[in-house]
Amino acid sequence: PIGFIPLGATSTLSCTLYPPSENKVKQIADATLAILKGETIPLDVLEIKGENSPPVYAMTGLRWGSYRDAAEKASKYWYLGPLKGRAAHLFSIWRQWPQTHPVSMKYLGPTERPPEELEVNSTRPSLYRRICRRLSLYWYPPKEEVPQEVVPVPWEEAQVSPIELSIATQNRQLNPLRTEDSMKICIEPETITKGNFINLGRSEE
Repeated sequence: PIGFIPLGATSTLSCTLYPPSENKVKQIADATLAILKGETIPLDVLEIKGENSPPVYAMTGLRWGSYRDAAEKASKYWYLGPLKGRAAHLFSIWRQWPQTHPVSMKYLGPTERPPEELEVNSTRPSLYRRICRRLSLYWYPPKEEVPQEVVPVPWEEAQVSPIELSIATQNRQLNPLRTEDSMKICIEPETITKGNFINLGRSEE
């Protein structure tokens, strides 16, 4: 288990784990008490591996591509006021066009969610029960189970060159009754025009 304390200013995961509150001190105190009580909830984790870098983990999603790069550079054009977002996307296509990001993807379809582990009673059984259990194991030893061969599920593979790739987990809208695990993958096509690139970039601000 990983303890989570919402200390960031734009933590999207804290809205999922704890009810929204304007009192940040109370929210941090509630999170600390939840850790001390051992309260847990299953969440999806996204692992990002680079060729020459250690893996990085994300809880809500991943964005990689031209829209994100332009949004990161928008603050450099602060002097343009409300036009800074449009300017960032405009200067982005001046430097290079078309902008593509080759990606090799391996994925599985929605998989069945594993059953939750039941809480085990940690109280020690009585001496009488322990003696009976040992005697039953001595007289009737359990049969050795033959391990079953696990057949690996084949992964799908795709080579794409989108202008932007985004992957989102289901942590923002948790459904405790769901029976399948899945993620949302969005691939922005490389055939987009320059005008649509600027307009869509403004709508995502």
